[in-house]
Amino acid sequence: MRRVISVLAIVTLALTGGSASAWLVEEQVPLDFITGGGWFIIQAPYLSNGTVVGSPGPGTRANFGWHGGVKHGNWWGNGNYKDHGTGLHVHSREVTGYLKIGEDGGTVHQPTGTRDICGIADTNMGGPFYYRVRMKDAGEPGRLDKFGVSLYTSLDPSAMPVYFAWGSLGNPTPGGGNIQLNRGNNSNTAPSTPPVCPRDAFTAFAFS
Repeated sequence: MRRVISVLAIVTLALTGGSASAWLVEEQVPLDFITGGGWFIIQAPYLSNGTVVGSPGPGTRANFGWHGGVKHGNWWGNGNYKDHGTGLHVHSREVTGYLKIGEDGGTVHQPTGTRDICGIADTNMGGPFYYRVRMKDAGEPGRLDKFGVSLYTSLDPSAMPVYFAWGSLGNPTPGGGNIQLNRGNNSNTAPSTPPVCPRDAFTAFAFS
């Protein structure tokens, strides 16, 4: 089995706190949550061990089950991801941020949109790593939904991911499953700590 990230050292993770009133921007940190699961065929570009690779990579299958958001004044979520080409298994340890990407659509009762979930993850090939997961709900029945995952060893804005993969859940490439953006409770409040997220590589390389 190819060891994708085994050569990377374990990093020391230091997270900083802050006041909600000092950082919260409602348009960027929505008080809702997103859930989803399924499978997709990994698309290019694909990064493994910090470099763009050919095979295994694009054209191989990946499975995921992930959710995240804001609930009861806290960052909330969990997730698992499996790259069947490399054997990489990612498991979320902690959620440290949740961001709105672009404009939402749909209806009040059935919204659509894109969210990024950020946090710290363990893998079977090293870690822990900072992660940024992107989930796009493009409406029912879910074939146009998209999922992507990126792993980092640094929060530096110029840092490139050491792993990066994404795909659609059935259109235009093979896949299956569904991603659902859900309205938050009206009594929901923002977390007391600001979101901590690594660089956004999705907007630059894949989808928004």
